[in-house]
Amino acid sequence: MLSILMQSSTAKTLFIVGNSLSRHAPAENLGWHFDHGMAASSPENDYAHLLKGKLEMATGKSFNLIIERPEGEHSLIGLPKAMPEKADVVILQIGDNYKNQLEPAEALRRYRALLSSLKKSYPSAAMVAVGPWKCSYNDMMRSCAAAEGVAFADILQFGKDPAMSADGFPNWAVNWHPGDRGMAAIADKVWEQLAPQLGGMGHAALHTGVVPEVQKVESLTGDPFILGRGMGFHAPGDASEPLRHLLPLIADECEVHLGISVAVEYDLPAGSRKITLAATGAEVRFLDAPEQGYDAYALHVHAEGIALSAAGQGDGLYYGLQTLRQILVGTGKIPPLAIRDWANQRWRIAYLGRAEPEWICAKLSRMKINMAIVESYWNGHQNWWFRPVGENRAMAEKFIATARKNNIEVAPLVQGGGWAYGVADRDPHCCEGVWVRDAKVKLGHEPVPFPNPNVIVTPAMPILVLSEDGKTCYKEGVDYEIVRGVTRRLFKEDHAPWKLRVLPDGKLKAGMTVSLDYNYVPYSPHQSPYCPSEPRTYEILAEVLKNVVEIYRPRFIHIGHDEVIRRNSDRRCIERNKSRVELAAEDLKWWHSTIKKLDPEITIMMWDDTMRHNVDNGELLDKIPQDIIICPWVYHQGKMAQARIAERLDWFLGQNRRIIIGTASGYFLGNTLLWRDELERYSGDPKNLGFMFSHWGESPALWGTLPFTANYMWSSTRPSTEHYAALNLIESGMGKFGLRGALEFSIQRQGMAKKINAGENRLGEIRAFLRTHEPSVLGGLVKGIETLDNPFPEALLAQSHRLADYYEAMLLARKLQSKPEPQAAERYFALLEKLEPTRKAEWKEARKKYASDKKIPSSETVFGVEILPEPALDEGGMHLRIAPVSVKDELGLRRCEFSDAIPLAGMRMEAAAPGMYTLAGSVDGEKFKKLGETTIGADGKGHVTFPPEMLRYVQIASTEPNAKISAETHFSLFKASPRYSKSLLQADCFLTPEWTAATWPTRATMQCTADTLEIAFEVTEKPGRKPVTGNTAEALHEDDCVQFFLREKPGSSGFLQVIVNCEGQTQVKAMNGRTGKLPSCKTTLKKSTASGDWRIEMSLPLAELQGDPEQWAVNFTRNMPGVELSSYAALPATAFWFLQPEHFVGN
Repeated sequence: MLSILMQSSTAKTLFIVGNSLSRHAPAENLGWHFDHGMAASSPENDYAHLLKGKLEMATGKSFNLIIERPEGEHSLIGLPKAMPEKADVVILQIGDNYKNQLEPAEALRRYRALLSSLKKSYPSAAMVAVGPWKCSYNDMMRSCAAAEGVAFADILQFGKDPAMSADGFPNWAVNWHPGDRGMAAIADKVWEQLAPQLGGMGHAALHTGVVPEVQKVESLTGDPFILGRGMGFHAPGDASEPLRHLLPLIADECEVHLGISVAVEYDLPAGSRKITLAATGAEVRFLDAPEQGYDAYALHVHAEGIALSAAGQGDGLYYGLQTLRQILVGTGKIPPLAIRDWANQRWRIAYLGRAEPEWICAKLSRMKINMAIVESYWNGHQNWWFRPVGENRAMAEKFIATARKNNIEVAPLVQGGGWAYGVADRDPHCCEGVWVRDAKVKLGHEPVPFPNPNVIVTPAMPILVLSEDGKTCYKEGVDYEIVRGVTRRLFKEDHAPWKLRVLPDGKLKAGMTVSLDYNYVPYSPHQSPYCPSEPRTYEILAEVLKNVVEIYRPRFIHIGHDEVIRRNSDRRCIERNKSRVELAAEDLKWWHSTIKKLDPEITIMMWDDTMRHNVDNGELLDKIPQDIIICPWVYHQGKMAQARIAERLDWFLGQNRRIIIGTASGYFLGNTLLWRDELERYSGDPKNLGFMFSHWGESPALWGTLPFTANYMWSSTRPSTEHYAALNLIESGMGKFGLRGALEFSIQRQGMAKKINAGENRLGEIRAFLRTHEPSVLGGLVKGIETLDNPFPEALLAQSHRLADYYEAMLLARKLQSKPEPQAAERYFALLEKLEPTRKAEWKEARKKYASDKKIPSSETVFGVEILPEPALDEGGMHLRIAPVSVKDELGLRRCEFSDAIPLAGMRMEAAAPGMYTLAGSVDGEKFKKLGETTIGADGKGHVTFPPEMLRYVQIASTEPNAKISAETHFSLFKASPRYSKSLLQADCFLTPEWTAATWPTRATMQCTADTLEIAFEVTEKPGRKPVTGNTAEALHEDDCVQFFLREKPGSSGFLQVIVNCEGQTQVKAMNGRTGKLPSCKTTLKKSTASGDWRIEMSLPLAELQGDPEQWAVNFTRNMPGVELSSYAALPATAFWFLQPEHFVGN
């Protein structure tokens, strides 16, 4: 079977003819569940992928990996039937399955014939024959290879070493194969024979560690540049605003990090495209800047100084300084270098929802991103563009001004089409609805509700009340009146209904049946498309666009128009008798003409959803103006995603010659590579503007992937694939510890604090991981700059160490709040001085204070987040914040009640009056047991911790019996560490994404019988709440529902998702690349009419599931839309957490 493990139409090809050492498909009878080199722990660790990485590192080029089995290896019959047409590197790895049934001369002849055939098929390829792993045909194979002039890699010595074989699999046949050490040794041995053959294919490319990596760097001879006192920057007198912002910033960083003052002078001639950093009078030597690409510059570093020169156009000086900044500020010492650099894309773009401008603009500019598509808030009230008043306008203007200082163009994303929250929140009746033409209702003495909530009515689309036969139309205000209900986004099912009231003097009477003709909006928690046939829609949009253009003066506007889930479905559109394509074309032409009338120089961008070849046969594309930039998006990775990207590029660029900017996803690093590779097919096409970075949530995981995409927006070939893989390994590995992104991003610090407050301590694992993997990154850097001193968050390895240091500092803060410990305090303050050098004076004062009173500064002051003291018991679980469902205050006493008896372990008070407080608890509310007491001083804070105890009622008594307790109280629940067993798993104590205990209990059980997997959920419903139902089968997760997640194979990213809503509707989905047939699922629903609580029972046949149940990983979640999402396993602080099965419980 042909195995194309990574394929790009522009890459070179590594073709391996091999046996199970190269690749073995899953074999249940052997306990082998994977599809790569047998006994390697992952594809990345088998010799074939390791060799691919070495090739890419050495040549700077991408390689497709193709692996085929030979015909009849047992008798050396022949080559594979299917072979690639071309190959650049060929490996023949066979021999261990040869059964020695041939005469020696015949065996020699056949093996040599295989080599000869490969040479004829691929005459210009580099080639290596690999000897057997453990069998005794080494000499025969070596002699044949020598006779054919093919290099030979002898690996027999490794096969004889037991330490090189695997030992962790249940079947001896798998363990016979090389483990990770053996695979690495094979790859090294093959590389010894292969490397000398590469010739002109390419050579190892140096890396600087700068993000984005520079196009060309050359190490020079001579002494390094060492930043010293008396040195300064010299820049043109007409330096731009961004340069005048950046130069003093770099000087300040040199002062903070290196203790060296650097002057900034604007004393070079106006119009000069040069900047120097040197001592006064020093002679610096400039290089000619490249003439290719965009924003080109040359940077020459030598002992006397640093010379930066830029090409005639673009912002090369600015981006050259950003490069210099990253290699200078860490140590102040740079080896002699010549850097020539340029961007492949004119616009390097990041989509943002919203972000604090000071940190995100600085972050984007360091990575040479020069445009931000900014959407702002996803509602019409806070959105900067739809409501440019007060704080909204101030925030937008602040962001634009900060972006401009950082050389970033801001393109407002003014949402049209599917995500029309800006229109819907101004007037929900502008939304596209559903036409109900003949709803029969029987009138009564009281107002009669319409059958559907969220009725919409405008002058263009009134409500009609007709006789039962439809022949008579009654008059509003004469025969009836409409009692308006609630219609607003998110158009929930439980909104107050619209009603029809009979008027006493009209023609309608109680008891009559009438026909209602009306329109309504279905439940829409996300997209809310507007109606393109409603005049009021365009009144709102005309005002919005006029404000955007006149207030903010943008050069670009993105108009959205993605995910239009309804069109031509209400009376306004249907009665116009126009097709969906005609309606969409009218809408887009209106946007284009309106914006161009306001400012003809504005460039318009939009998403590609409505113009794809498979949407209305692609008819819309020919009907919209040619100058609109189309932004196709595909967010996943893998072969299917690659095919979709290729298909869309061929449609827009190849067939229709439209201007495009692709849209890569922050969710999967592999997605960026797919966009890079597929766009390479259209390299040089002026309508190919490259691709952008996008994400649709706020999380460290997403911001952590931005540097990778920034690299490839700047250069499609840098860093090399192997260096990229080494960086990716660090990023993804740290991600499994929950450490990703940027420390200046508050959500990263919040996520770390959440884990530490819950009792986590994985510092030893984190440090060990970095020690193991950092050499692979440092080894690829220019000698002299391979340090961990880069202070910027985009320097991934240095950032990872800094994240580990922050993690350790937070652990120490937790410990030092509980008890004084001089050695821990010394380490704590040393870490703070290292991590936050700008606050050294503050840390010095804090040291002195700790020496006298043994108190450290508050964690909020130090980290910007709260770190709780260590509780009384931390072993075997985590401590979670939980709120009671009822709090009653009396004089001197506070009574708290929880939804059920739960394992409480502590209580914390804030903003409390000074005095003593006593805590007592009870299961039944009758017999109370004293749990502890706390004395609170002037800071108003105190806490009580105790071993976990099952409690439902808690009382807090004050020594002030005549005053009510006004303090904030927070309780700590103890959740035992999740334990997975295939025989029985009882899952309770569900968590919210904030790691607080779920207010509304959910319990799940799972067990395997002889032939089925049985899962049961017991759900406690919130009293008086009407559960949300009625979504389509594709959106059951938006109902009140429970979900079961199952990863069947260790190390796989694919998993099963089973969703069952509170009506028993069920959906089984393959997620994240899970392959194979979906299992059936039998579901039973039991619901209590008295309480509203419900129970779901699921049954899945074991025969239809994959993998060994002992190695499964699972999770259970419960969703109450608008109330609470909760999960059995702790969720990461990231959008789309459900795509990360490493957070499931098990293996």
